[in-house]
Amino acid sequence: SMVSSIAKSMSSSHDINLLNLNSDVIQIIAKISPGNSTSMQMISPRWNNIVKNHLSKRTNRPIINAFIFGIQPMLGQT
Repeated sequence: SMVSSIAKSMSSSHDINLLNLNSDVIQIIAKISPGNSTSMQMISPRWNNIVKNHLSKRTNRPIINAFIFGIQPMLGQT
């Protein structure tokens, strides 16, 4: 798979961590886990830019399965 070939291409002398992942791998992670985009953006400025770019395409945004709308009276009013 693409992820394993990218991982193999990285030098074995370097530890793999979130900060040095290949941009393609980060995009794959963003694609398979769109609900966690806010957390991914907080990893680093680089992750933030990659995830923002990914989400800028409408088709990459998470699906909204349900939307609940309600009106409640303001406090003190009935």
